[in-house]
Parts: sequence; C-alpha cells; structure tokens
Amino acid sequence: MLVLVSFALATDAAPPPIVNGTTTQDYPQVVTLYSQDSRGYGYNFCSGTLIHKNWVVTAGHCADAFESNEADYGYTDHLVVVGYDLSKSAGIQDTARVKSWTTHPNWDGENNYYDIAMVELKTSITSIDPMPVNKTALRAADVGDDYRYVGWGITSDKATDSTKKRTADLPLYEYDSFLQYAYDPVDDQNVCSGDSGGAGLEILGDGMFELQVVNSFVWAINGGNTPCATGATGGPRIDVYLHWIETFTDVYSWDEMYGGTDTGTEDTGSGDADTDTDTDTDTDTDTDTDTDTGNGGSEAPFDDPASPGDVGEDYQTTGLGLCGTPAPTGALLGVAGLALASARRRRRPR
Repeated sequence: MLVLVSFALATDAAPPPIVNGTTTQDYPQVVTLYSQDSRGYGYNFCSGTLIHKNWVVTAGHCADAFESNEADYGYTDHLVVVGYDLSKSAGIQDTARVKSWTTHPNWDGENNYYDIAMVELKTSITSIDPMPVNKTALRAADVGDDYRYVGWGITSDKATDSTKKRTADLPLYEYDSFLQYAYDPVDDQNVCSGDSGGAGLEILGDGMFELQVVNSFVWAINGGNTPCATGATGGPRIDVYLHWIETFTDVYSWDEMYGGTDTGTEDTGSGDADTDTDTDTDTDTDTDTDTDTGNGGSEAPFDDPASPGDVGEDYQTTGLGLCGTPAPTGALLGVAGLALASARRRRRPR
C-alpha cells in the first residue's frame, strides 16, 4: 500500500476514526486503482480521477506503486475501478485495465511539487462522463472557500477500511505557484492513506464540480507527527499542470463540456498568472516549465521548487508513513503498508 506520507505544518490529539467524511455513491469519475495477480487476488491502493474516457490523472507516487506491486507481490494486472464499494458487486460499476502510466518528468519520488501522473487505459470508459477540470488560477479571495475532497482512503491512521469511496469538504488554507493546501481545524476532516491521487473538487454549485487538485500528501500543523484527522492536506493544482496534461489528451472545463460562457482560458485578473511551457518529443520525454506570478494568495513555506526534493526546514517529513512504514526524509513515498497487508488478498475486481 502506497501511503500519503506525513508532512511536517500537529496537534497532540489522537486521531478519531477520506477521515470523518461520509460514504458516497456520487462522483463516479473518482476511481480506485487496483492491482491483482493472475488468479484475481489483489488490492486497491490509491485513487484517481477519470478526466477523459481513456485517461486517469493520479499522484506520481501512485503510478510508482504499479511497479512496486509487480516487483514485490507479482501483481501484474492493473485496473481502474468505477464504483463506490469494493465489498459488494453492486458497488462496482465499471472497470478498465491499465495500458501505461507516465509520471511528470520532474517527479523524482520526493518532490511533492511534481507528484502527478497520467494513467492510460486499454479500453475506454464510456459508462460515465469524464470529470471536467479547472482551468482558472486561484485568487486570494478563494482562500477559505470549501473544496470537496473525494477518495478511497482509510478513515483513521490505523484503519484498513479502504473499500469504500468517501467525501469531505475542506476549506482552502493557502496556495503557492504549484500546490494548494486544505485544512479543517473545526471538524477534523482530512484525506488519509488510499486517498492519494484522488480529487479535490471545486464546488461550482447546482451539482457542478471541476477537478481542482490531486491529493498528494498530509502535513502536520506546527510540526510533529501527523494524524490524518488533525493534519492538513496538499497536492498539485490542475491549472498549473494543465498544459502537461494536454500533451496526453484534451480535457475540458464544465462550461466547455456542457455548454456555457467559460472560454476555458486561465484567469489572469488579480490572482496568479500561470505560464507553462511544455516540450514533448517522440521519445516520451516531456519537460515542463511553470511560472506563476501575481499577488493572489500567500506563499507556502517551501524552498524554490527548482531544487527537486528540497523543502523548507520546518516542513521536512519527520514521521512514519501512515501505514506504519518508514518514509524517506523529505519524501512523499512510503513502501508497502503493513497495516493493509491483511486486506491485500481481496478478490473482487477481475
């Protein structure tokens, strides 16, 4: 099990039993990633979001898990599962096998600025519409607004209950040129292990949502250990990596997909102005340069992302992965989660 690893922004409170969220049958585009062997034994380990009938966006460390599942457990058959509950047949609505996966070229297993990946499917998922994506930059006025986080993660640091999809609303805490951060100090809601790669959705109203952020890591307020419930979460902003994503496939905002006045262009008003330059060669080598300027939002306390893996002194990873596995210093990636080992031989999707 790849884990959302503890990142050091904690209280000493023990975690109550996404955390303190609710189960949901909605948001079918938020899928779970599943690996199995030739006999059909396997487990789900991360989340992702269907943004095109043939493409899922997830976290870079989730894409790395496909390889570790093959090397460590012989799980060579990889799927994305549409549904809401893996423990019953009715909760599985569609499946598609994975053809390939590509992490961001600057992802090195440690630098959360580039913890994003694209997963290509062997067959199209046409039973549902893809999730629209956000194409506008964040503004200072957005801080404090609720975003809807959706994933297939566990409900506490020690739980093994990652078979159901859950959701929770978390307010935007702050953002920088690459990432956005959410923190709920009132209800102790948060993402947890297994929510990696899942969705932070912008709430447009009237049942309309756009993918805003990819769930990546958990961090602890004021340093210390990071219980899921009392920590905060962060992840790559979709608008920042939009041009890289579109080297694989076209994606659309809500208005572009369903009609409206949105032109799909990035908002350069009083907020951030993002300039992205992508180069894609025939050898599948992508370079992505993101420049963000403007006066919107506070800067998160990280060092310049030009130095991969380099994070601010007060924000180094100091704890264990959420499944009880040591995490490398300053890295997002845990190793196979011991706490979920007993669940690894589930046999539902095939």
